Amino acid sequence: MAKDVPPDHKLLVEVDEEESGPHPPFPAASLLGTRTAPDGSRYYLLVLDQPITCKRYSTNSNWTIRYLLVKPKFQGDDIVGIFEGVKDLVPVGIGNVLNQRALDSPTFEWSDVEYFAVGYVRRGGR
Repeated sequence: MAKDVPPDHKLLVEVDEEESGPHPPFPAASLLGTRTAPDGSRYYLLVLDQPITCKRYSTNSNWTIRYLLVKPKFQGDDIVGIFEGVKDLVPVGIGNVLNQRALDSPTFEWSDVEYFAVGYVRRGGR
């Protein structure tokens, strides 16, 4: 679990459809912790309450999304700030976790995740 994040609080992930195309609504998500990318940047690992199936635009076929790696778009933004009342939402890049290694290790490789959307993370639940 990421520091200072109450385990009973949920997050909502919303895709910016103007930038990323249509996606079904995501169910609420829980923050599992952080992961370090090959470039040293910090990503947040989220798990959706239920997996969703939608179109994978890179292959034009369907895929299942359950675990997400998200990174704030702007330097200095932090998802923990949502729980502290500092921010209402945080703009993020969103990637679908493709490889178990990203779930089991504190680091991940670029091949473990596929970026697919720009969106927002906010506090809440459905």
